[in-house]
Amino acid sequence: MLRMVTANEYLARTRCGPAGTLCCPRPAAAALPVGREDIERRAVYEHDVVYATARELAFDYLRDRLAFGPRSEAERTAAALAGASNPPPLMRGLCMALLDEADSILLDEADVPLIPSRNVPEAARRAFRQALVVARQRLS
Repeated sequence: MLRMVTANEYLARTRCGPAGTLCCPRPAAAALPVGREDIERRAVYEHDVVYATARELAFDYLRDRLAFGPRSEAERTAAALAGASNPPPLMRGLCMALLDEADSILLDEADVPLIPSRNVPEAARRAFRQALVVARQRLS
């Protein structure tokens, strides 16, 4: 499960092509599609070598952590056997990643924070608004 992290989608697609498959045969490598459904992304993550942008790889990793929390694999399996219906994670894990053009990934894009978000229920929105009102009262 090797992840080849590239600076942009073009590099991910071209490096996965015939010239970029020196480390493994072509069927074992795939480029992660940007903006596709989870089913397609999950299929790509099944390959031994996945070429992806740093942003896509990081967000998929963070989304998996949000969906499954800090529970172990054994706890997830037990929950599944008990009837809990969680979708399978996108990634099989993140064992190793090689950075292509590391200067671009680590320096040029380092100032852009990766913040996953999701819909917040109305009850939580009310609580946030109430907390904001209290905070403003204490500041004034």
